[in-house]
Amino acid sequence: MASIRRELRIDRNAAPVWPLIGAPRRTHEWFQEPQLTKNLALADRLGQIGKRHGHSAAEVAIAW
Repeated sequence: MASIRRELRIDRNAAPVWPLIGAPRRTHEWFQEPQLTKNLALADRLGQIGKRHGHSAAEVAIAW
C-alpha cells in the first residue's frame, strides 16, 4: 500500500470531511461544479490505482 500512497498527491490544506455529515448534497459546494468534476476525477484515479494494485477504489481511499 505504500506504493499506492506515493502515487497520490495529498492536499494537506483540504477541508475536513466532517462538515458533510448531515449536509444536503444538492446544495453543498463539494457536489457542485467545478468541485464535482474534480471529485469524480479523483474517484476515477483511485479506481485506476486500485486496479493496477489489485484493490478497489474504496480500499485505496482508506489506505490514503
